[in-house]
Amino acid sequence: MATKIKVNEVEYTCPSDTSEITLGQQMEIMKMVDRDDEFKNYHLVHTYTGIPIELIKQMNINQFELIINLLNFISVEPNFEQQVNSLPSEFEFNGHTYYLVDSLLKGQTQDYLSIQGVLKKYVDNQALALPFICAIVAKRNGETLDSFDVKERAVEFLGLPYSIAQSIWFFFVRTANVLQIRTPQSLEIINLQVERLLKLAESSLIRSVGQGMFKRSVRTILLFYIRYINKSWKNFLTITR
Repeated sequence: MATKIKVNEVEYTCPSDTSEITLGQQMEIMKMVDRDDEFKNYHLVHTYTGIPIELIKQMNINQFELIINLLNFISVEPNFEQQVNSLPSEFEFNGHTYYLVDSLLKGQTQDYLSIQGVLKKYVDNQALALPFICAIVAKRNGETLDSFDVKERAVEFLGLPYSIAQSIWFFFVRTANVLQIRTPQSLEIINLQVERLLKLAESSLIRSVGQGMFKRSVRTILLFYIRYINKSWKNFLTITR
C-alpha cells in the first residue's frame, strides 16, 4: 500500500510496488540512464512521488533515506514466471477492455512487422519501445492496427500501471523468439555470438559498483532482462534444433 509523506506540510504519495507507478513514470526513469548519479537520485524520487526536486535537495537526510527505502521495491529483481502468469488475457484501462492473444504467432503479420520497426527505432534503449509494444499487442475487441493510431495509443498507455506493462513486455519476450526462424547451420554461428555477448554484458553489469539508488535499480532490471534473454534463447534453440 502506498505511503503518505509530508514535506513542508504538503502530502505526497510514495508507491510501494509496480502496480502503484505508471508506465510513463518508469519511462522517465529509463531516459535518465546517461545522467550523473546525483541528479538521477533526485529525479527518481521526484518521478515516483511528485515531490519537487528543489524540496528534495533541501529535505532532511533522514527523510530522504526513508523515501529511498520505501522505493527499494524498484531494485528487486522481477519474478518472470509470476509476472507472465499474472497477466490476464484482458484488462480494463480508461473505460475500455483490452485483449491480448495467447501468442504473437496468432497475431497479424502487420503486428509483428510494426514491433520490429519499433525495436529498430529504439535499438539503443529498447525499454523505451514498451509503450508502443503495449499499443500493438493489446487491442480493444475487433481492432486491428488499421483501426487506430499506434502513436496516440502509446501515449495513452503511458498511464498504464507499470505492473501490467511489465507483464506485457515479458509476454512479448517469451513469444517473440519463436518467430526468428533460422537454418541449423546459421543457428550455431548465431548461438556462439549470442552467448559471448550475453556473458560479456552480464559480467560488465556485475562488475559495476555504483551505489546510487538509480544505478542499483537499473542494474537489477538490466541483469534480469539479460538472464531472461539467455534463458529464452536456450529454450528457442531446444525448439528449433
